[in-house]
Amino acid sequence: MAIADVLTLADEIIDDSKEYEIFDPIYTWKRKTITNFYAKKLQVPVILNGECVYKSPNLETIRSYCIEQVSFLWDEVKRFTNPQDYYVDLSPKLWNLKNDMINKFRSEK
Repeated sequence: MAIADVLTLADEIIDDSKEYEIFDPIYTWKRKTITNFYAKKLQVPVILNGECVYKSPNLETIRSYCIEQVSFLWDEVKRFTNPQDYYVDLSPKLWNLKNDMINKFRSEK
């Protein structure tokens, strides 16, 4: 079962041989150090140098992949009545960038 998803910047690599601290991007005092996990990069190049480099899989392959990925979610997240929130954390680098952009925008008003 998945315990966390983490969004990172494209140049960031999470080393799954080392422990990694995740935190809630809104309630930043909520932190957890995880070990014994694997990190999977999900983003793939679609366009490079103005050229499409991605071949989209057929619909049956996409469907099978989606069903497989949903199976990794806790039942509490998938229920229709009062579902548990599914949390997505930000890497520290992405969280800092986001907050810097927000603060810059606010100071320009």
